[in-house]
Amino acid sequence: MKTRNFILSMIALCCMTMAQAQRTDVMTATLQHGDDVTVFTSPTAFANAYAAAVDGDVITLSPGNFNATNLTKSVNIYGSGFEENETDGTSITQINGDLSIGVTDETLSNVHIEGVYFYDYFRNYASSPLTNVTIKKCSFRRDISIQSEITNVTFCNCVMGNITGVYNIMANNLLITNCHFGIITTFQPGSTVLIDHSIVTGRTAHFEGGSISPTHALNVSQFTWKNSIFTYYANSYPQYYQRAGNGATLYNCIYVQSMGGYYSYNGNNLILVSGVSDVFSDATNADYSAERTFTLKHPDEWIGEDDTEIGIRGGLYPWSRVPATPVVKSLQLDVDGTNLNVTFDAETR
Repeated sequence: MKTRNFILSMIALCCMTMAQAQRTDVMTATLQHGDDVTVFTSPTAFANAYAAAVDGDVITLSPGNFNATNLTKSVNIYGSGFEENETDGTSITQINGDLSIGVTDETLSNVHIEGVYFYDYFRNYASSPLTNVTIKKCSFRRDISIQSEITNVTFCNCVMGNITGVYNIMANNLLITNCHFGIITTFQPGSTVLIDHSIVTGRTAHFEGGSISPTHALNVSQFTWKNSIFTYYANSYPQYYQRAGNGATLYNCIYVQSMGGYYSYNGNNLILVSGVSDVFSDATNADYSAERTFTLKHPDEWIGEDDTEIGIRGGLYPWSRVPATPVVKSLQLDVDGTNLNVTFDAETR
C-alpha cells in the first residue's frame, strides 16, 4: 500500500507539472500523507509543504527553484534531478538558501533526500545528531558541514565539494559510495568511515591555514577506502596529508604514484599510475561535468574487490543521476462539466 501511494503521489505531481509546462514560473511540491495528497505552488512550495508534513510523509518537488527550509522531521524528499538531461528525462530541482538538518539536543532519524541540487550550504549543527539518513543522487554547490554525531548516514551517486567536520565528531557507519567529491576531513578516533567506488579529487585531513591542527589531522586511520580513484597530485604541497589520510586502509584503489611517499597508509592491491591523465579515457582530468562518463582506460583490468570496475561506474550502485520518480509518457486532460478527467501513461525509472 505504501509503495502504491508513493507512486500515485508522484504521478500526480508529474501530471500537474506537464499541465503547467507553459507556465515556467510555477513550481509545485506534492505532499502525501497516507492517502491524502496536497499540492503547493510557488517558490515557497517546499517550505509550505514541509511545514504541513509529519513524520513518514513524502514530499515530491517539480523542476524549479525552491526556497530552503530547515529539515527537522522524518520525511522523504524527492526532486526531479540535479541536472538537465533529455536522455535520462531529468530536470533540475534546486533549493536556494542555507539548509540545516537536525533537531537541537535530539536525534533526527529516517530521512531520505533524492534528486535535488543544493545551491547553498548544507549542514547539521552541533547537538543535532543524525541517524539513518540517506542522501542520493544529489549535487551540492558548497561544502557539506557535519558538526554533530552521525550514525548510518549514506551519500550515494552524489556530486559534492568538500565534506567537512570537527575533529571531535563521531561518525558511526558513514558510507560514501559512487560519489564524486573533493575532500573529507577527520572525525573522532573510533569512527567508522567507508568510501567505496568513488572519485576523490582533493586533499583529505589538510591543516594548512589552521583549519585542522596536525594532531587532529592524524586521526583519520578509521578511514577505509575501497575501489576508489585518487586524482589529486600532492608533490607540490608537502604540507598536506595524503588524501587517503595518515594510517588509512585502501583496497583496490587507483593512486597517483608520486603521491605515495609522504605519509603512511595500509595498501592492498593498489594500482599506481603516473598521473591523472593515465586514468580516464574520456578526458585527461577528473573534473566533473554533465557530459563525463569517467570511462577507465583499462576497465577490464582495473577491477575492485567486488569484481566490478574501480570507480563510480562499478559496485552495487553504478553511477546514475536519475531519481526514483516516474516518467509520464503521455497525458490527456478533458474537462467534463465540473470534473477534470486525466488519462496518462507512466512508467517508473
